[in-house]
Amino acid sequence: PPRSTLFPYTTLFRSHVIRIFRKAYGDTPFNFLINEKISAACDLLKSSDCSLRELAFYLGFRDEFYFSRLFKSRIGVSPSAYRKS
Repeated sequence: PPRSTLFPYTTLFRSHVIRIFRKAYGDTPFNFLINEKISAACDLLKSSDCSLRELAFYLGFRDEFYFSRLFKSRIGVSPSAYRKS
């Protein structure tokens, strides 16, 4: 969801919530969520034989291409290469 959906109030409130979240978890809510999804993707890539498209949609990514680019940027290898390793 867009950040405006997560924080429908004022910018001041939004920045305050992000600051508190970052202090508690060491990252922004957006990055935290992405990292959780990528971690789940790693587990699913090793334990299932579902397609990248199915996996991407299951994890809430808009398409498998965005998922693959994001996965590679965070993990360093493509989801297909990760699955084979």
